[in-house]
Amino acid sequence: MAGRRSADQHPAQTPPFRLAQRGDGFEAYEATAPVAARCPACGAMVSVEMPRFAEPPVRLDLTVVHETIPPDRARHMVDLQSFSATGRVLLTSRMFVRTGTEPM
Repeated sequence: MAGRRSADQHPAQTPPFRLAQRGDGFEAYEATAPVAARCPACGAMVSVEMPRFAEPPVRLDLTVVHETIPPDRARHMVDLQSFSATGRVLLTSRMFVRTGTEPM
């Protein structure tokens, strides 16, 4: 039975959000890591630091926006929407993001 238990155990995973601050009547949650995504237009990897939330979101929708800047350059933004467990929108935002070259 002991061997069976060890096979069923999964390594602990870092939760996506942690309590960052608690005050009189409020809590603020922050992401434990930046979020990465690939630009569908040029394939560049982008990374965004997540904002703080009043409650941890259960769903995040990220859309990478590609903008061409003359001469032959690009900048990227991310449209972010976060949702509560009931489907309520917690935050909608457009943020400039860092571009990297590492594969996702």
